[in-house]
Order: sequence, then structure tokens, then C-alpha cells
Amino acid sequence: MISADSRRREWSLGLSLAADTVMLLAYSVASLGAASLPMLAETLRASIQLTLGWGILAMMRRVHRGHLQAYDYGSGKLERFANLLMGLLMLLGAAWVVTRTLGAYLTGPSPAASGPWLLAATVLTALNVVVNGLALLGLWRAARDGTSLLMTGQVQARLGKLAISALVLAAVAVGAAWPGTRAAWIANLAGGLTVVAVMALIGAAMLRQALPDLLDRALEERLQQAINRSLGSHFHRYETLERVRSRQSGGRAHIEIALGFAPGRPFGEVAAVAQEMARELEALIPGAEVVVVPVAAP
Repeated sequence: MISADSRRREWSLGLSLAADTVMLLAYSVASLGAASLPMLAETLRASIQLTLGWGILAMMRRVHRGHLQAYDYGSGKLERFANLLMGLLMLLGAAWVVTRTLGAYLTGPSPAASGPWLLAATVLTALNVVVNGLALLGLWRAARDGTSLLMTGQVQARLGKLAISALVLAAVAVGAAWPGTRAAWIANLAGGLTVVAVMALIGAAMLRQALPDLLDRALEERLQQAINRSLGSHFHRYETLERVRSRQSGGRAHIEIALGFAPGRPFGEVAAVAQEMARELEALIPGAEVVVVPVAAP
């Protein structure tokens, strides 16, 4: 049975992805009919994020149901790798749109699309702004505790989507208001390049956040000191300190402490000490996963 918070995250992400899927189908047709470079760039970006988004939802469901326990320090690295992949694809997509933009600049203004296509494009881009705003609100509410890397990445990605969709709406609206004019051509190029810039910024930010956490990292010194203080304050309650293992996996700390207890001590007393120390460390290091393992002292 998964927690209510986990279920809420799954539903908020699933609903936002379903809305994106419907919008993407309509967007793909309208971007071709309206010959809109910003809409084409937005379609490419949305396709990349949507494909990875469904994969992230599947991964999240496995994490919430405990199907990824084989990882020694949890699924943080796997989550970061998903964000790394999304960042790389964003940069590749931005590079592809740049080539299309340069081609449009060299060929000059193209014939204006028909009025119905431009009207449909304007309506769809406006609707996309609304959908992205509502989806961002739902994702933010589900991820505001900050404990899920997957949800945090989706909130950041959705914020970028909202900014891009607003820019695309402005460019398409200019093209619809003055079709076939130089102003429409400039808006088309400027909108396409702006979408590229946002895609590149999002991709670079995801790479910058993901790369360090894909390597083994020790906890920050202040967190190690917190562990030492906790062990010191309880030193009279255990016989030996066998080992302390800690890693930073993604944005979450994973701590394993093995304490030695005299063989004759009651099990209930040993379990109470282990549970109390684990709860204390989890309070000192919010979001940490702490395991205190009792062993027989030599």
C-alpha cells in the first residue's frame, strides 16, 4: 500500500501528461498548417519531455511500490539519470531548431498560411498556456515537500513549459494579426530562437544538477557532524560502534549505522534504542533515510 502523498504525486503527474498528450497531437497538426517555427520548436520540446515524462511516471510508480530496492542507496541516481537524459535531449532539440531557424532566415519571408490555420494556432497556443499553468499548480502542490527528485524535476520542466508556451502565444498572435508581413516573419524567427534559448537553458540546468549526483558523494561535513553528535549523545546506550555508512544519492541522504549491543540485553530495549536514534537523525537531517542495525558486540 502506497502513501497518500505518493498517490497524489502519481495522479498529478499522470493527469498533466495526459493533457500534454492531447495538446501535442493538436499542436503537431497546427504547427505544420500555420507554418509556425515557434510552434514547431514547441512541438519538438514537448515530444521530448512527454516521452521522458511517461517514463518517469513509470519509474515513480516502481519507486513508490518498492520495486527498486536493489539499489544500495535508493533510486536517487536513477532519478538523476532520467533528468540527465532529458537535459541532453533538450540541448539536441535546441540545436536542431537552430538549423531550421537559420534556414528560414536565409530563405526570407515565406507565403502566409491561411486564416483558419492561423486562428486555430492562436487558440491552441492560448489553451496550452492555460493547461501548463494549471498543471504547474497541481505539480507544485504535490511536490512542495521537496523529497521527490522526480517531482522536483517535473515542476522545473513544467515551469519552463509555461514560459515557452507564453512566448509562443505572443509570436503566433503577431503572425495571425499581420499575416504575410515582415513583422510576422520577424516574430516567427524571434519566437523560434527564444524557444531554443529556453530549451538550452533548461537542458543546461538539468545537466548541471544531475551530473554531480551521478558520482559517489560523501555527505556534507555539517551532516557528518550531526551524525557524530547523535552517536556521542547516545554512547552510553550501546557497547560498540561497528560502522557508519553514508552517501548523498540525488538530493537525499542515506545513512546506515551498525551498533554493537551486549548479547544479554533484551531485544525490546535494543530495538527501542535503534528506533530512537534513527528518528533523531531523521529529524536532524530532513528527508534522510536512516537505518540503525543492531549487532551482537564481541
